[in-house]
Amino acid sequence: MVDDGPVSDGDGARLVASLRMVNACAQAMIRATDELTLASEICRLAVAHGGYQLAWVGATAPGEAPSVRPIACAGPAAEHLDVAAQTCAEAACARAPT
Repeated sequence: MVDDGPVSDGDGARLVASLRMVNACAQAMIRATDELTLASEICRLAVAHGGYQLAWVGATAPGEAPSVRPIACAGPAAEHLDVAAQTCAEAACARAPT
């Protein structure tokens, strides 16, 4: 194990928030009854507990040109997701792993 020295209060708070988010996501996985509900809940938890402005889950659709389309999202920045997805579909990132 590598010890980088003491953890600052800010680092400690982010770590605690991350652990709470992971725990809440694990609980959501246990309770999930379908993929879309789970994806929406994971996004909601990432924003609520992780402090993210945007969380989203994407999927490719069979037969479509290589692109990723959002199937779930949460956060105040979610309104910008459609623009980002369109831009990505037109760019080189549509041909790369996401």
